[in-house]
Order: sequence, then structure tokens, then C-alpha cells
Amino acid sequence: MHQDDRYVRWFETLNNTDVPLVGGKNASLGEMVRTLKDRGIPVPHGFATTAAAYWEFLKANDLGGKIEALLKDWRQGQSPWRRPARPFAASSSGPNTPKKLRRRSALPTMS
Repeated sequence: MHQDDRYVRWFETLNNTDVPLVGGKNASLGEMVRTLKDRGIPVPHGFATTAAAYWEFLKANDLGGKIEALLKDWRQGQSPWRRPARPFAASSSGPNTPKKLRRRSALPTMS
């Protein structure tokens, strides 16, 4: 596996066994692309970011503990937010995307 394959996968390379890697929706899109392509139905190219990319992003932004704390408060009814993600969406300081996720080579070229 190429280093960047840890973070990005083309839909046409995915199937339902890839749920732990890219999630259910992306794995299903991969199945759909592969099935429809084999039947001659044109499908636009696309790619999925992997769970590894997600965890790298959380780690780089030190979000794991913050998310856990917000969810705990929300579950206990102690959060002023109707949705626990609200404080992150309203944040004025943007997230830090790790260099290894920003590298141009980490993202596939759409053609």
C-alpha cells in the first residue's frame, strides 16, 4: 500500500468489506460505482477520505478530549447546545490540517 493510500481511496477500489476503512456510505458508493460501471452506466469519479485521515486530523487539533467532554455534557443534558458539534462549527480559529494530509500527493487528481 502506498503511504497516501492510508488517507484517500478511489471509490472504484472500494467495496463493502472496506467499511472499517472508509465508513459505510463510502464503501457503498464504491460498490455502486463498481457495479454500475460493469453494466455500462457512466458514474463520475470520486474518492473517500479514510478513518486514518480522520484520526490524524483529530490528533493534530487535539480534539479527542474536547469532543469527549462535549458529548459527556450533552448526554447528561448539561450542554447549552442542541447539537454537540455546534461549538466547533462556531469556532473562529480554523482547524489545523496536518502536513501529511495537506500534501498535494495525498489527494487524488480528478480527471
